[in-house]
Amino acid sequence: LEISSLSDNDILVLRLDLTDKSSHEAATNSVLKHFGKIDVLVNNGGRSQRSLFVDTSLDVYNAIIELNYLGTISLTKYVLNHMIQRKKGKIVTVSSVMGIMGAPLATGYCASKHALQGFFNSLRTELTDYPEISIIQICPGPVQSQIIQNVFTENLAK
Repeated sequence: LEISSLSDNDILVLRLDLTDKSSHEAATNSVLKHFGKIDVLVNNGGRSQRSLFVDTSLDVYNAIIELNYLGTISLTKYVLNHMIQRKKGKIVTVSSVMGIMGAPLATGYCASKHALQGFFNSLRTELTDYPEISIIQICPGPVQSQIIQNVFTENLAK
């Protein structure tokens, strides 16, 4: 049995809304104030979708891109600025196998994950002057979770 050596100062829990991009800089600064540095950013926020394109409001596509893609890259921007100053860090993004291939009933979700794949693959090439900053993408297949209970459907109210 191992006893943890973590103390209260080793833990910081912050509430974060990926769609509230105006809060991302302050959240990053709070983490930096508490810990002095950020070694790893794990981007793991998002929402799935279950609806046919022909039945789905464009508002749903706007919301899914806002959350899954734009919210993720907004937070990444603030954390990456710090990592560039330190010349080191890891940015890990949980994408999906649907970021590589399409699937029915998930056109918006697939598009948002494809956007993340393209963005982080491109960002990796922009960081060649910083070999100690890693861009890592994880693309799981189906997972057992509560995600299905909170999917986007054909309209935002559902």
